[in-house]
Amino acid sequence: MQEKKEISQKVINYAIWYYLKYFPSINKLKQKLDFKFGPKSERWEKYWWIFEADINFIISEKLINILVEKEIITSTINNYINKWKNLFYIKSKLAEKMFIKEDYEEILVKDFDIENSSLLNADKIYKQIKTLYKKNKSKNYIRNKFVENSFDAEIVDELLLDLFSDWQKEIIQNELEKIIRKKQGFAILYWDNTQYEYLQNLSFTEKQKIMQKLVGKWFWFWEIKEVMEDEK
Repeated sequence: MQEKKEISQKVINYAIWYYLKYFPSINKLKQKLDFKFGPKSERWEKYWWIFEADINFIISEKLINILVEKEIITSTINNYINKWKNLFYIKSKLAEKMFIKEDYEEILVKDFDIENSSLLNADKIYKQIKTLYKKNKSKNYIRNKFVENSFDAEIVDELLLDLFSDWQKEIIQNELEKIIRKKQGFAILYWDNTQYEYLQNLSFTEKQKIMQKLVGKWFWFWEIKEVMEDEK
């Protein structure tokens, strides 16, 4: 059996280049090196394969002076906050990028104070909430998209109160008209009739189907019922 060679400098250079170009988590870097130069890679014959111990040696001895794991986590969190992402999304993405859970949990608590405040920025998420509002998304749909704790709720509920105080019924009305147009199989819609007159000609089952559609869009049942029974 041939004696194992020293770790190729090309492998070390690649590890340095890849880290400085993409700033991955250490675990992600380990995964990349194993994929590219490990025993199952296509390059092992050229560079000889490297094992887990070799990868750990490269990181602990050759890259030790350039590793900035916690700084990358902090920067990544800030980037997601600036993109209006909530806590669940941020944690999911950090886990997907293979950062150590204990590290990012500690940073979220110490640097972002998640135990006493919300990560949401009212000015930034207001634009996204308004976009969803203009797309006729229900108040509950929007709330569920952003709220994860009581601190989030304080911010989001205030924004929703401002937007939905007068317009919730109109949004339900718009969604109701869309459903009717798409589901003409329920009955023939004469477009010169009022919505109320049309709905009165539907059977109980047909009305229930429409209500189920609207409930599925996170509108409140009683608000839907009120709109559907409101004679114009």
